[in-house]
Parts: sequence; structure tokens; C-alpha cells
Amino acid sequence: MKDYKPIISKNILELRQKKGMTQAELAGLLHYSDKAVSKWERGESLPEFAVIAEIADIFGVSIDYLAESEHPVKNAAPAMEPTASDVVSQARKGDAGDVCPEILSESAVQAAGQPVPVCPDTGGADAFPCTDTGSSKTNENAPAGDTAPSGSVIKKTINGDIIKQRSNHFKRSFITITCILFLWLFAILTVSIIRSTVHSNRWDWLIFVYAVPCSIVIWLVFNSVWFNKHRNYLIISILIWTVLFAIYMTLLRAGFNIWIAFLPGIPTQIIIYLWSKLSLRSLNKDSAVEEHEDKRN
Repeated sequence: MKDYKPIISKNILELRQKKGMTQAELAGLLHYSDKAVSKWERGESLPEFAVIAEIADIFGVSIDYLAESEHPVKNAAPAMEPTASDVVSQARKGDAGDVCPEILSESAVQAAGQPVPVCPDTGGADAFPCTDTGSSKTNENAPAGDTAPSGSVIKKTINGDIIKQRSNHFKRSFITITCILFLWLFAILTVSIIRSTVHSNRWDWLIFVYAVPCSIVIWLVFNSVWFNKHRNYLIISILIWTVLFAIYMTLLRAGFNIWIAFLPGIPTQIIIYLWSKLSLRSLNKDSAVEEHEDKRN
């Protein structure tokens, strides 16, 4: 099956630039983020079929247009269909061109006040040259690969790409959750062994407390590799507070109720917030520079 991803991506980029729209403006019309539009235009992913149809409506083109690699005729106004009088008068002058009376009904020609012309093979006295318009026939000499894909083919391709993405996302989520569950299984086994060997141990339950930040670390690692990296700021914030909570519970079990152990989390949280804002601003700046370079090209 033909890969339509680079073709659709290229067409979306060209149509947006020709209309003088930014990625943010197009994203606003589609209720998506400008980062999603940027991924579409770079060919990293494809929008769903319903979004493809909405993009086609915004730019005033068909869905097939978005899946065509070449557009020999752009913005061409549809030819006006000749009237019956024009056809008959041109035929009388021997200038019928590509218009054939076969496409007109007998009543329409008679409505022009003229006798019905016939093609040469009928042998009529008023016969005149009749050519095939090709409006209802396909070009037999045209290569099969040049035909425009139908909307169903495009929809099938896009849906297949979406199904593949969702399948990969499910597999990665399954691996992440499985690793976290193995960590908790190890914690449970450790506590069970300790309690079976040491009957008076008052520290073993802290293993579950420290298993929480360890689980967050696993989540952070897999999210950085496979998922949305912008979510890392939230995960790091959760990690900081769970570590502080584990430290507090350890001190509390030792007999020290030191709630002040949570205070370092406040400036740390502020730093994480400022860091996320700075990173987002830098990302928007890079996106604007990339869009400017696309316009220059």
C-alpha cells in the first residue's frame, strides 16, 4: 500500500503557507495544539480521517487533493458548460471542438430552435464532426499509478496508521506498568521474608513507603523515552514530594516529628515550574523559527 503520510504532510504545509496561516492559527481552527500541526507537517504522524476532512474544508480542497503528490492544475475555474444554441451554432460552422451533441438531449437542442445534428456514423445530412469529450470515460493510455486515490483508500491508510500508533502506545504502557508491578512484587516479597525471619522489626513497612518514589522513577524513565516529555515536569514534582514524604516517615518512625522536612519542596517546586515555563518558551521560539524557515523555502 502506498505511503500517503509524506504526501499529505507536504500538501498541508503548502496549503497553510499559501493561505498565510501560522501553525497556531490552523491548530486553533482544528482545536489541536500547534505542536500537533508541526508533527503533521513534518510527517511524524497523521491526523485522523475526520480531521483530514476538516483540513480539506478549511483550505477549500478535496480529500483526494491532499493525497495527490502532483497538482498540474491549481485554482482552475470550472469550464462553463455550453448552451444548446452554442453547440448547434458551432457545429454548423464546423467548429464543434470537443463538444459532442451526444451529451445533450434531443429536446435541449430542439429548444434552441435548431434541427438535431447527428454524428457521421448515422449518415444524416446535417452530420458534423463529433469528438469524444472524455467526460464519462477514463483515459485508457494513462498509467494506472497516476490515478488519484479514493477517499476510502486514504481513510484506510490513515486509520491503519492510527491503529499502529495506538498499538505501540498500548505495548509501551503495558511494559511500563509491568515494570512498576515487578517493583512492588519485589517489595512485598522483601517484607514477607523480613517478617518471617525477624519477628520484631518495626522498619520493614518503610519498604512500601520507599517503593512509591522508586515507582515514580520508573515512570519518569519510560516517559522520557516513549511518551510525552513535557509530562516529565509533573512526574519530577511528584517524585520530589514522595521522596520528602519518605524521609519524613523515616524520621517519624525514629521518633522525630520534623515536619520542616517538607520545606525544601517549596523552592524546588518553584524551580521546576520556572524550568517548565522556560522550556516551553524555548520550544515555541524554535517552532516559530522553523515556521519562518518553511515560509522562506
